[in-house]
Amino acid sequence: MTSILFKVLVSAYYRQNAGFFLFLFIVAFGLFTGTQHVQLGRYAVHFFPYLAMIYGTLWVLYTLKVWIFIFKSFANSKNEFLYLIRLYSIWDQVKSLALVQFSLLQPIIAYGVFLVYLGIEELAWMSVLGIFFIFAFLICAPVLLYLRLLKSPNSGQNLPGLITLLPIKLRITYPLFFSFQLLQHQKTLLFLTKILTCFLITGVCLLYKTDQYDERLISIGLLLAGISLNFMTNQYHSFEQSKLLLIRNLPFSSTKRFGLYALAYGLLLIPEYLFLVRYLPKELGYEIAFQGAIYLVSFVVLFHMYLYFNPSNPEKSGKVLFATFFFNLVLIMFKIPVWILSITMLSIAVLLFRKYYEKVEYENEFFVN
Repeated sequence: MTSILFKVLVSAYYRQNAGFFLFLFIVAFGLFTGTQHVQLGRYAVHFFPYLAMIYGTLWVLYTLKVWIFIFKSFANSKNEFLYLIRLYSIWDQVKSLALVQFSLLQPIIAYGVFLVYLGIEELAWMSVLGIFFIFAFLICAPVLLYLRLLKSPNSGQNLPGLITLLPIKLRITYPLFFSFQLLQHQKTLLFLTKILTCFLITGVCLLYKTDQYDERLISIGLLLAGISLNFMTNQYHSFEQSKLLLIRNLPFSSTKRFGLYALAYGLLLIPEYLFLVRYLPKELGYEIAFQGAIYLVSFVVLFHMYLYFNPSNPEKSGKVLFATFFFNLVLIMFKIPVWILSITMLSIAVLLFRKYYEKVEYENEFFVN
């Protein structure tokens, strides 16, 4: 039973989120040195309220992400055989589900072990004990929910979504379809991604207070934010193919279709724009914010249009994404204005869209629910 759970849940989870973890690793060790990580950890273990509020909140959010994945996996009709687990003894169920939960929490547990080591070294016993209690809760509480889930097969199909809980009725137009789809079904991942991108933008803006930089630093921060939004393009294609096939048959011109996609992403990136304007250094001027906003949209739109050309090869798409990232990075370092890069990427996106939009053929393996 445990072996089956690992294959269906643990392996699938890490396979689906490989890009997410890779990006977090790049950001964590690209923006902060090892010494800075140690200093931040020492500060955290000496101030347990800070540790509980900041790290604890992030760990809970990650656990919520894991819980939603498990819940959706059980709700998937292909995995209905998992409900046979309840035929085993309650002890076997608890043991297997706890091992699954422990395995899925390995990224944050590894960091927790790092903090425990620092806590022991600094004799911060309250923080060490607090970390043990936090992770005990993050392992045990979801297991109780999983046991309850096993007693109610397919209950996940009847859960109300975030949008349906709103006390008002909203009229949603096409550019907002995808945003509301994310809020309805991918809210945890959307929330975590927004935290990351807004943190990147805010971080590079605040660096201007420590030294003298030109606009290239802002551009690099926006580039990092753009690559972290990669998951949205895959989700958009999946959503369009599964829910919006009718749109492809409507008599829209290519220009209008492309404009609707650009507008949809533009609306989705409003939080990033607000943080950019709010923390933009005064010496740069707001024209840099406008150029940066267009640059961020153009990067995301380009990769969306690229998937019409290559929709069913995630490995190759990942290589192209990182190649585009490093190519942009080199051009930025050579002081090529971002408005030139934006026009170039939008032009390529238009060409890809016009040539491959009508010809695209998806494979079932391309989409992950």
